[in-house]
Amino acid sequence: MPRRPLPATATFAALAAVLLTACGGTDSASDASSSDDSKAPAAATAKSLSATELDAKVLASADVKGFLVSEVTKEEKVTADKVTSERADCEPLSFALSGVALDDPSATAQRRATGKKTAPSGDAAKDDVDAAVDAAFDTTTSVVTLASYADEAAAKKALASIGTSVTACAAGYTYSAMGAEQKITKVTADAAPKTGDDAVAFTAAVRQEGMPKSGPMKVAAFRTGTTVTYVSSVNPASLLKGGDFDFPTVLVETQARKLG
Repeated sequence: MPRRPLPATATFAALAAVLLTACGGTDSASDASSSDDSKAPAAATAKSLSATELDAKVLASADVKGFLVSEVTKEEKVTADKVTSERADCEPLSFALSGVALDDPSATAQRRATGKKTAPSGDAAKDDVDAAVDAAFDTTTSVVTLASYADEAAAKKALASIGTSVTACAAGYTYSAMGAEQKITKVTADAAPKTGDDAVAFTAAVRQEGMPKSGPMKVAAFRTGTTVTYVSSVNPASLLKGGDFDFPTVLVETQARKLG
């Protein structure tokens, strides 16, 4: 039985961000705080976390069931200089999809979280090799990146730029990550996580060379004081077949709890 071609390792690593909109909060809070600022107590300045502090707070295998959490090696890590966009206004999306923190964070920590799944065995695998291969790849992999910024204003700016790009780049664009060109055919805003001080989420439809359909890549990001958490997720089977997959919200929820 003929088998569908699988993406090259380098291409998949770029897509999965090292295998790889709507903002949270309401205006009413701002209105309330501005009603009588002269009587309101001064808000405490949020602390900018160091690399050591971020490393202690980033997701670990013991924190979440059903996922293998591991460090991202130097060879796998996607850096800003390895990501280019044909449109400057879409660059924030390219960075977020590739697991790269936006702007200029003072420190970062990164982990890869891969969903645990057992491929078919025995008669099922013998009867349909293609189905067995698909099942083996039907595992969502996410890159969790914590980025600490100098102050809350810088963190807010980084997060807000994603929402702006979702609107500007809705019709699609092309970018390159680690030398692999990626064709984004559509960008849509998703429901933002109900966590952190602000949040944003989106899905990008990616058209792989030789594939009949576009497959999704998903990103959710949220701010906790001066720290922004970026979670970029991809499911290889969905990329190959053009189907959808469920974003692993448990990773966002668990990471938010660790940040406090």
